This record gives sequence, structure tokens and C-alpha cells, in this order.
Amino acid sequence: MPTAADLPPTLPLYALEGVILLPGTVLPLHFFEERHMALLDAALASENRLVGVVQPRDETTASLHAIGCAGRIESFEERGDGSAHVTLRGVSRFRLLRTLGMDAPFPRAAVDWSDYYYELVGGGVNAGSYDRVAFEALAMRYLALCDMAVDPDEIARAPDDMLIDSLALMCPFTPMEKQALVEAADHAERREMLTTLMRFAITEGEMEGRVQ
Repeated sequence: MPTAADLPPTLPLYALEGVILLPGTVLPLHFFEERHMALLDAALASENRLVGVVQPRDETTASLHAIGCAGRIESFEERGDGSAHVTLRGVSRFRLLRTLGMDAPFPRAAVDWSDYYYELVGGGVNAGSYDRVAFEALAMRYLALCDMAVDPDEIARAPDDMLIDSLALMCPFTPMEKQALVEAADHAERREMLTTLMRFAITEGEMEGRVQ
């Protein structure tokens, strides 16, 4: 487990609309563009193997959201076609201070970790008081609406924080909704957001006849 002293002042950035990461979660990525392969090489050459995952504010990476999450390269597999399968595990959120080298193959950023040091020791897990059974049922109903097959036993076994954060990553919310989930103050706030978003989608599905 890295400490605050292990966190670098700059990060190479992976910026793609709709893709987020949260501490402790796992994000599989398929790298095939030249810029992403250059990013992979740079991250692997560093001591920490960290990549900053942050969403662009628009269709370009020239303007980025201020809050992202760093992930450590946990595994990678280069393919014969020049692409690579990469797995990141979330380490800590960060605040983006300024972007660097936007004319390079991939952007870098100067970052500040101080607001999120507690995430390095598993802090910030506050799911609040809630009906876990009802939340699981809501999640299963929403995932069925999205035609996403999930083992209900895995949902039931997941700790509160992992259930909440994994849903934030896997559910097909809009980029702005996903960004709000990244920036949530704690797991209780993130859970409340998820509940609202899933209920809204289910209500819309019922009105359109997609939910029985």
C-alpha cells in the first residue's frame, strides 16, 4: 500500500469521456492507439506505475475535470497486433492543478493529493445508515433494465464501499453523472446519488414500457 510520500507530483493522464476510476476498484482498459501505448511505456518506466484517470469536459482533452483518480498498473498483456490489455487498480483521487505537455503523445498533469490522503489507508468509507437489501434490489432491477447480467450473489457478498464504487464504474450513466459520482464527498453521498440515478432510470423505463 503506497503512502503519501510515494505519490508523485505529476501523473501521465488517461482521459476518455465516460471512463472513471475510484480507489480500490479495478478498471480494465484496451490500449491500441499510439498515444496510449506511449502512456503505458511511460507509466511502466516510472517507480510507481501510476496513471491518472480523468474525464475531459468536452470531446477533446484540452479541458479536463479537476478531480480524477490514480490507478496503479496491476497487470498488462501486450498483443501481437501492437495493442495491450491493461488493468488499473484505483489508489487515490487527486486534484488536477495544471496540465503539462498537451502537445506530447499523451497529457501529463501536476496534481495535488492532500485532500485525499485518507484514501491510502482505507479511510472515507461511510456508506451511512441505509436499507442494504432494498439497495441491492434496486441495483439488480436497474442492471436488468440495462441488460447487464450480474451475479446477485456477488452483489450480496460485496462490502458496502465496493458495491457502491463498482456500481459507479459499471453503470452506463452520462459522463457528467459519472463525474459527480467521482467527486462525491464519501460513500454515503455516492450511494444517495446512485439511488437517485437508478430510480430515475427505472421510472423512465416504466413510462416507456421497458420495465414491467
